[in-house]
Amino acid sequence: MSTQDTRALAEDILDGVGGAANVTSSAHCATRVRVVLRDESAVRAETLRALPGVITVIRAHGELHVVTGEGAELVHQELELLTRRPAGPMPELELSTAVLSVRGLGSRIITMLAAVFTPVIWPLAAAGLLKTVVVVLGELGWLNPEAGTFTVLSAVSEGIFLFLPLFLAVTAARRFGAQPFTAMAVAAALVYPSILDLGEAQSHTAVPTGSLLGVPFPIMVFAASVIPILLVVFVQAWVERTLDRMLPAAVRSVGTPLVTLLLVVTGALVLLGPMVVITGEALVALVVGVLESTPWLAGAVLGGLWHVLTILGLQWGMLGTIAESVGTGIVGVPTAATLPAVIAAAVVAQAGAAGAVLLRTRSAARRKIAGASSVAGLVGGVSEPMIYGVTLPLKKPFLFGMLGGAVGGALTAASGAAAVSAVPPALAGVPAMTAHGSGALLLGGLALALAVGFVPTLLLVDREGPDEDPDAEPDPEPPTTTSMSPVVTPTPAAAEQRGGRADTPSMVEVMAPLPGRLLPLDAMDDELFADGTMGPGVAIRPVSGHLVAPVAGVVIAAPSGGYAYGIRTDDGVDILVHCGSRTPTLKGEGFTPAVRPGDRVEVSQPLVDVDLELVHGVGFDAITAVVVTNAQDFASVTPVAVDEVEPGDLVMTVITGEKEQSTDQADEERDAGAQG
Repeated sequence: MSTQDTRALAEDILDGVGGAANVTSSAHCATRVRVVLRDESAVRAETLRALPGVITVIRAHGELHVVTGEGAELVHQELELLTRRPAGPMPELELSTAVLSVRGLGSRIITMLAAVFTPVIWPLAAAGLLKTVVVVLGELGWLNPEAGTFTVLSAVSEGIFLFLPLFLAVTAARRFGAQPFTAMAVAAALVYPSILDLGEAQSHTAVPTGSLLGVPFPIMVFAASVIPILLVVFVQAWVERTLDRMLPAAVRSVGTPLVTLLLVVTGALVLLGPMVVITGEALVALVVGVLESTPWLAGAVLGGLWHVLTILGLQWGMLGTIAESVGTGIVGVPTAATLPAVIAAAVVAQAGAAGAVLLRTRSAARRKIAGASSVAGLVGGVSEPMIYGVTLPLKKPFLFGMLGGAVGGALTAASGAAAVSAVPPALAGVPAMTAHGSGALLLGGLALALAVGFVPTLLLVDREGPDEDPDAEPDPEPPTTTSMSPVVTPTPAAAEQRGGRADTPSMVEVMAPLPGRLLPLDAMDDELFADGTMGPGVAIRPVSGHLVAPVAGVVIAAPSGGYAYGIRTDDGVDILVHCGSRTPTLKGEGFTPAVRPGDRVEVSQPLVDVDLELVHGVGFDAITAVVVTNAQDFASVTPVAVDEVEPGDLVMTVITGEKEQSTDQADEERDAGAQG
């Protein structure tokens, strides 16, 4: 495909997806261009499929995949140039589209939160469990808070929560199409120690401190925030795209991140931060005021909405008020000192919902995170892993947890229980809350919160289907030949294209590129492989990430991400080895290639080393496809019927000659001739 052809195709694709203004981000893999769109209803799928050079169009994982074949990388390059040019104004959306977008906003936000938290959920769970142990040992007096051991363990267990924006900045950048390391630099500035000191000073004073060019403004504590940093990265992506269109190429490499840092960081501190701080202070005043007059009502509202406030980053003003109140001791019992008991009800209720998911789900991955996170939440008050890894993605458990927090919060607020020191909002903090008020009512409120979160989730939430967990045992029944991709019969035109090779058929043996379990292609979480669009072949669920060449030949395709390799044998058979279905979005992270396009490889020669732990850690499947992309040119492609394979084991054969007539077909033709 010439440069002019790829540019024309890119322009046609861009027109078919609603124009440059509708493209949020784009990427490519060996055979397709992937685009993320603002408004999917603007896509004219049939128009795209009819374009010369487009094989098909599918929607998968929130992206639009335009399959173009081997020229996908060149088409994507042209598409990137087109989307970075100055574009016209954003087309106005129809009112009905806007209404539908607003209606689905909640689901989109939840899906987005689950996506950005997936890569960090296991470190969060591990740190949460360690934090629970440290808290319990400290409460029992077995760890001295003044000792170095306590300090080190606290740093290990709390560091990821304090600097959570740094982690989320990277995953959000991938989601929104921003530069990941620029996003990290933005997040690092927002949690810079001096900024944290200003925020700490703010939490103990009535007048917030901080100024920029002599203009005072409230300082928000961005540490441990979620929605604020996601909004910041979303804006960063827009700023970067705008700057890339405006700045000359000679200064873009340094100019774009420099201006982005200045604009985004100052905007977050001066605009977003004060909005959050002022809203948080208003909520504190409202809750404390209602607590003084109607404790149970304030407890119900705060217990039910606590984790919503936490997601929005509005909890810091309240936590500062609590810290100031519990520091005055129990004499006089400041009203805000009763808030830890209410928050404990909210956390315990979500832990109950997560515990019910543990018992109910058939997803091995969800079961693992539910077990670890529910313990950390119930005992240590660590709610992030169970919220973002369990209850919120499933929606209903989160809502039942909110209901349990409201019911339990009403009772714990009415109990008058107050914390005499800074304690975790969970069972470990209960002894410090029972020195005042009714301990029985406090325990009853926590028990009811746990039950309301647990029971409805156990009874009413749909069970998740079993997933393909990397550590799960394989099914006992091996796949059969008929369950694999079917034998492909060539057309007469295809035989002519082979230039007479059909007269001298040969058999090409395709070997396993890595060890694992052999599966049919429809096990792939990718329509193009699952429905045979990319060609017949097999899939392998790997147990090792060392991937080798399945055939001898020349490497004709090897995208920079390292996730796919096209090899052409001396007989003209094109074999594609594709690791995972969403791995192109990793942009090479976790892949260490050993070959480049144009290299000659032999069977079992190393192609790439894949970090399977990283791939699984970000929530992707590493199942690897081995397909014949030009199968229509050959007589047959026949997968073998085996279960487990090792590198070098035969997985399928390709017959390059024309398909012989079957005996039945020959008999029918002979009978027809005799009758004639």
